[in-house]
Amino acid sequence: PLKTDKTGATVDFTGDSFTNFPSDVATNVDSLIKYYTDRGYLVKTKPSDEELSGKFDGDKTQTQYLKLQLVHDK
Repeated sequence: PLKTDKTGATVDFTGDSFTNFPSDVATNVDSLIKYYTDRGYLVKTKPSDEELSGKFDGDKTQTQYLKLQLVHDK
């Protein structure tokens, strides 16, 4: 899990089934990426624009995830 106490980014979002993700999801992912790349990490995988503008699914028993994977540059 990414440490977010210094990034100012929110990583948990809630919403009603079949509604759009909050508009600030992409902004928060960008904040996380900037914070970690400034500290020598490289982005291995990140959510696509389509994923970032997705919708919550209809299954309230399952948690949905957007995957952001970083690796050490050195």
